Amino acid sequence: LLSASLSLVYANATCKSLFAHFTSDDAEKIKNNEIPEWIHGKDSRNLIEICSTLKGLSRGTVETRFRIRGENGDWLWIQLKLTAVSDVPDISQSHSEHGNTGGFSILGICEDITLFQTAIHALRDRESRTKRLLSGVKDAAILILCEDGYIQFCNDAVQSVLGFTEAELVGQHVSLLSPRPELISGQLLNTLAQADSKFHHEEITRRIRKCGNGFWASVLTTSLTAELPYSKNY
Repeated sequence: LLSASLSLVYANATCKSLFAHFTSDDAEKIKNNEIPEWIHGKDSRNLIEICSTLKGLSRGTVETRFRIRGENGDWLWIQLKLTAVSDVPDISQSHSEHGNTGGFSILGICEDITLFQTAIHALRDRESRTKRLLSGVKDAAILILCEDGYIQFCNDAVQSVLGFTEAELVGQHVSLLSPRPELISGQLLNTLAQADSKFHHEEITRRIRKCGNGFWASVLTTSLTAELPYSKNY
């Protein structure tokens, strides 16, 4: 809990544990847009902007994520939500020399999200490596679809095989590449359903290039695992 002048009024045990390196000198540094060394340097600009916002915060909520050095020296990801509140009960009298806050104060909620952030970074790294691998395939068009059949990724070969650029295909439904008879018959939906149930489905079928010309193609549709944020490789 912070006063309107951003002085610390109260912190529970969890907050004190997370910010074990925090000192009263650090509070003054932060007020003067100086970032203590236990806060990650790459997050300094973000925190300075938040602190500047707090000086005029009288309503609403601001939220940010940043890294701090933990007690064992590792960097921890912290999610901080700051909300302007009024008529704060006198919960801090026995915890702080500041006594009753009175009127406008700022309530801060801190959460250690290191495991979550680490998992997100690992997923993004795996996704990036997978995309680089698929992009290296030059003789076959590779599309990754979401569960509803919308294209999320395609390799460079789609331009030579289908005539479309990646920018033209991403976000479009895969039915864009199917001839009208296949759509009417429901063959495309059947192919996706079979790939889901059998993990892969292979067939010789017709496809449509950007210019409108049809061609016969060998199509392998594979259901991906939940490790990637996609569900089908088309």
